[in-house]
Amino acid sequence: MASDLASFKPHIAQLTVQVCYAIMNIITRVALDKGMNHFTFVAYRQAVASVVISPFAYFLERNERPAMTCAIFWEIFLLAFLGITLNQNFYFAGLGDTSSTFASATTNLIPVVTFVMATTFRLENVNIRSIYGQAKVVGTLVCVGGAMVMTLYKGPVLLKAVSGLGLDTWMVGALLLFVSCFVWSGWLTFQAPVVKKYPAQQSFTALMLIQGTLQSFVVALIFQRKASDWKLKWDIQLLSIVYSVSISSLYS
Repeated sequence: MASDLASFKPHIAQLTVQVCYAIMNIITRVALDKGMNHFTFVAYRQAVASVVISPFAYFLERNERPAMTCAIFWEIFLLAFLGITLNQNFYFAGLGDTSSTFASATTNLIPVVTFVMATTFRLENVNIRSIYGQAKVVGTLVCVGGAMVMTLYKGPVLLKAVSGLGLDTWMVGALLLFVSCFVWSGWLTFQAPVVKKYPAQQSFTALMLIQGTLQSFVVALIFQRKASDWKLKWDIQLLSIVYSVSISSLYS
């Protein structure tokens, strides 16, 4: 009996992660509806994450951290721009223009796009003659088809929060979410060779978070120069930042 329960642990963990991220999407969507700007949200989110992760990386890996070269520094900088600055701004902008359900569903495309990218760049081989290879191809087509249906068919309004969105706004939001999926997949694909060069994972993550924070603040300052856009209230806005950082830090 215990062995049977142990075999289900990975599935339970995966389900828990999906539920926690779904809650994050709901809370963030409510905060965006309350007037929080997605540029400042990303900047604050990354700043808090950097403060939380950096001390652990500094003390836990101070004796095993490899030397930082100029090439590795700029590679991590580009990964931060790809996986944090671009990805999160596209994602949360798309979340604000669609719904929490739609945003959560589009993230299921990330493994598919990552698989296509890895195959294109020959980081992964697919044997089309094997059942395993055929299952990958069929699964890819099914996921892409489902995503297209969700994009082109909005369906009846179930929540008042979505009732005010026009079709054009919905389509723009869907496009932003799909761009986020492609950017996120690219970040996952090109992250692997950089991690091999700099195997201190926590230091790698902390450095990428710090660089992503600086980039996000620059982008936010370009598009949001009003002081009111940077003010946080002790309500759902602050909760969304703290919760999203907690979930990302826990499951990253």
